[in-house]
Amino acid sequence: MEWIRRTLPWLQSRQADNSLSGVQKRLEEYRTYRRKHKPPGYDLITSEILKQLPQKVIVLITYIFNSMIRLSYFPILWKYSSIILILKPKKPPYLPSSYRPISLLPILSEVFEKILIKRILNIIDETKVLPDSQFGFHTKHSTVHQIHRIVDKISYSLEEKQTQTHPT
Repeated sequence: MEWIRRTLPWLQSRQADNSLSGVQKRLEEYRTYRRKHKPPGYDLITSEILKQLPQKVIVLITYIFNSMIRLSYFPILWKYSSIILILKPKKPPYLPSSYRPISLLPILSEVFEKILIKRILNIIDETKVLPDSQFGFHTKHSTVHQIHRIVDKISYSLEEKQTQTHPT
């Protein structure tokens, strides 16, 4: 609760950048988001289609995304996916376990999720909400860092135990 009281004024004072340069920046994020040849979701909108959208449509999409964030709303249809099966290398095609399922979401859903996670991670980094011992969803904190931290803690605990049982 304390964190919410501390952070709420900061969150309320944040403004979405709806200036032309801000919209253009998001336009570039949309256009460079998806690999060129990734198959589309059930809506059949591809990254190539997004790249061809006029500026006016990008402004409208930005308005929709900002409204979704403001209203805490995510369209139900964006949660549906097309599932395709990809044969694993060197596996027999007659076995079901030889296939890997891939879920293809609508591209606007993926773009929105990517933008939202960027905003959330920026807030988390700026407000220092996550402790240093948190490694999931924390930039510059890899599993290798976590392993080093655990090994250091174990080594330190073992050294402390030895110094307590054998005073010198």
